[in-house]
Parts: sequence; C-alpha cells; structure tokens
Amino acid sequence: MKALFATARLRGYSLIEVLIAAGILLTGIAAVAMMAHTMFLQEQANGRVTRALNLQEQAATLWQLGLDAATVTSVLPERCVSNNPPGADAIYLSFTTNADITALGSGVVESVNLGIVFHSATHANGGLVYQSNSVTVVRPSTR
Repeated sequence: MKALFATARLRGYSLIEVLIAAGILLTGIAAVAMMAHTMFLQEQANGRVTRALNLQEQAATLWQLGLDAATVTSVLPERCVSNNPPGADAIYLSFTTNADITALGSGVVESVNLGIVFHSATHANGGLVYQSNSVTVVRPSTR
C-alpha cells in the first residue's frame, strides 16, 4: 500500500513547476506581442517611403510634361509645403534649376534637381525621422 501512495504522489506537478511554466509561457507571449508591434511599425515606415518616392516620380513626370514647379506641387495629392523639415503630415519638394544642356544633338534640354524630404518613421522617444531623395530630371526645351 505504501508503494501505491508513493507513485500517486509523483504524478502531480508542484506549485513551483506550474509557476515556472506559466512564466515561460508569458515571456513567449510578450515576445510575440513585441515582435508584432515592431513589424507593424516597420510596415508603416515602408508604406511612407513607397508613397513618397511614388510622389516624387509623379512630380518628375508632371514637370517633364511642361508644368512649372508651383503647379506641380499644387496638383499632387499629398500636401506639399515650402519649409524643411515638412512635419509629419506633409512633404517638402524642391525644384533646383540646372543650366540648360545643349550638347545632346541639336536640341536644348532643360534640367532640374528634384529633391524630396518626408517623414518616414518615428523614434521610440517620439521624435520624427526624416528621409530625403534627389533625382535629376530632364525635358526638351520648348521655349
């Protein structure tokens, strides 16, 4: 009878073992939650970068079609501002006119450097992270 009581006692878990298992499980759940939050923030940052670079490409195309810089910034769907850095909800576009290029055959080509500055992410302390990109855009001179 004594042997039966000893084997029955070995089948259960102690309170310490249950608490350790629960702690390990909670640590795993907390790690997954932190990773999901980080992935969400990274997805937001990637979306901002993609939208900004697409906007820069749209601005370059509009300029190549013959619009001036003021018209381009007013037509674009995002809010474009003239101050740099632009803030969290706007984009800064700059058109810097280069000298006309005449060495390309018989025509004259106009050129601008199209720069963009935009809010791409947020620091853990709440500060904004800005990113910039610059491209050179050319178009035939029709003037």
